[in-house]
Amino acid sequence: MKVAAYLYSPPGKDYDFDLMLSELSTHSDEEIHEVYADGWTAIPNGLSELIADLSKYDKVILLTFEGLTTSDLRTLVDWAHIYCCYAADIGWAESHNTKAFRELCSTIEAESYYAKLRSMKIRVGMKKSDKHIGNVPFGHVRNDDGQLQEVPHLMDIANKVRQDYITGLPVAVIAHNTGLLSVRQVYGLMEYWGVKRE
Repeated sequence: MKVAAYLYSPPGKDYDFDLMLSELSTHSDEEIHEVYADGWTAIPNGLSELIADLSKYDKVILLTFEGLTTSDLRTLVDWAHIYCCYAADIGWAESHNTKAFRELCSTIEAESYYAKLRSMKIRVGMKKSDKHIGNVPFGHVRNDDGQLQEVPHLMDIANKVRQDYITGLPVAVIAHNTGLLSVRQVYGLMEYWGVKRE
């Protein structure tokens, strides 16, 4: 039996191809005859080439479902048995009519739901946290608990910057006078404090 494998790296990501190939070997005992991959310039054959070559293979192993749709799965299972390493408990899908195929499709369709759920949990967690999120404003440090803590001698400078800003001194001059802050940092500190010019 000839086996093909498919790997995917999303645009803008730099997934380690060798590590992913090693994961395939870890999760499957099948001898892989050809690897198709999208997202790496060094690998010329991707999903479209795999689909064109499906008549050569009996099985197709996927590491994940990234980059695939349920339509892609239907095309793959028309020609070969398919298996996803990260959904190993589902087993091999041998045709459209199998429980395994339906479960593979359901898993892909659930991806959007779980991405939204994960995003919401992160936002809720950040909102409930008393830890400071984002850059640390001048005059502060982040303590061991992730909260902002004032540094007295730097806060003296920060308060002087605040007064100069409120009175209308040009931001470039304020930054220059401190010898420590850039124009961007002055604006960032004022934004953090919610200070507006009169």
